[in-house]
Amino acid sequence: MTASGLVERHAVPGNHRTVLLAPSPRALDLLSRYDHAGAATHPVLARLVAELEHHP
Repeated sequence: MTASGLVERHAVPGNHRTVLLAPSPRALDLLSRYDHAGAATHPVLARLVAELEHHP
């Protein structure tokens, strides 16, 4: 994920065995876009499921 630019590695001062992983700005942008797309389709899917539940 680091090679893809989705995760950033940060050294921990005083501890050379540990690194902190954090989402990159690119990853945060992709996640935001994914969340918006999901939120837009959620009401449509909920309506379709409700309709299917009422039709035997």
